[in-house]
Amino acid sequence: MRTPMLAALAAAFAAACTAVAPATPASTRPGPRPGGAVLLHDGWTIRPLGRSVDVGTFPMAVVPLPGHRAAVLLCGFAEEGIDVVDVAAGTRTRLRMPKAWLGLAASADGKTIDFDFLDVSGSTKYGHMQHVTFTLMDADHHVEEWTYRRPGDKPMHARLDLTRAK
Repeated sequence: MRTPMLAALAAAFAAACTAVAPATPASTRPGPRPGGAVLLHDGWTIRPLGRSVDVGTFPMAVVPLPGHRAAVLLCGFAEEGIDVVDVAAGTRTRLRMPKAWLGLAASADGKTIDFDFLDVSGSTKYGHMQHVTFTLMDADHHVEEWTYRRPGDKPMHARLDLTRAK
């Protein structure tokens, strides 16, 4: 008898709480606002000084590149890799990399982006990905050079020359 009564009281309490909880108005939810401002979770509003370009989730490092560009390292749950952002044009190109985590550098001319994989999750019994270099040839062409470490710390290299299909 006691268990059904407790269950009924818990259900009634949950229904009462749901009925009186006001919905959060959209105007107070964090996120983008008209005019380019962004409302933060703590109530503060920020506005970009210049042009704002959306990048993927959890940007952990930014490296400036020549020609009003930047390489942004993404370490988010759903989006991992490097966004190469052209700030002047307001565009970005995604270089996908799983399990990205820090270790980003770029050459002085901005055509080469180096990335070291610093976080190896799981077993390294069969080896692990160690390094990748992206060489940006133009907007439709880049080269990827990957280094994989096999057991015994033996490097294995792969080179991909990729051109966007038109």
